[in-house]
Amino acid sequence: FGFRRRHRQGSLLEQLLGIASAGDRTNGEAYWLLHIREYTLRLLNAMASYACGRTYILEAGGPLLLQLVQLLKGTQDTSSGWWCNVLAIVQKLSLNRYTAQRTMLEQGLLQWGCELLGKGTSGYILEYTTALLLNLCTAPEGRRALKDVPQALEVLSALVGHPHPQVRTFTNATIYVLCGTNSMRATARDVGLVNKLKALKTTDADEA
Repeated sequence: FGFRRRHRQGSLLEQLLGIASAGDRTNGEAYWLLHIREYTLRLLNAMASYACGRTYILEAGGPLLLQLVQLLKGTQDTSSGWWCNVLAIVQKLSLNRYTAQRTMLEQGLLQWGCELLGKGTSGYILEYTTALLLNLCTAPEGRRALKDVPQALEVLSALVGHPHPQVRTFTNATIYVLCGTNSMRATARDVGLVNKLKALKTTDADEA
């Protein structure tokens, strides 16, 4: 009974998320369906802020998580409110190391995140994307995957001195995790990361 109930819950959420893309809708119907999707995502975002909520969402079924990832990667307009909610939900679900992280890594979210940061972004999107990369790198599979992204250290090195404290913390923690091997430390030197860190250290010492 419990499995059937969770399956029905997952199917309902999947329908709500995909409802705005359904065809043969009038303009009025499409308007309200978009609002239904946005408010559904707001609810999921609030739920994902708590461990019990993340468990509930993930137990609703694998296709729901996959659909969230596909919405995140497949949307060009990253300024929309509903897309920002998807980003926040995925970032919070990425705290689940065994279920969510595996799916996200298989779907190439590390590569996607680095490409997004490489295009230049700010504010909410920058904060949640750097947090997502850090969460995915807590697993050995994530660290191995990020090492295979050519621009990863270069993109991250551009953010080490970022004025936003959260972005700076997430970025520096990710770099620390990545540079645990000789090959990545060599890459860090090649992209000028070591010199940049030394310059930041000198600046901080002068300000103190």
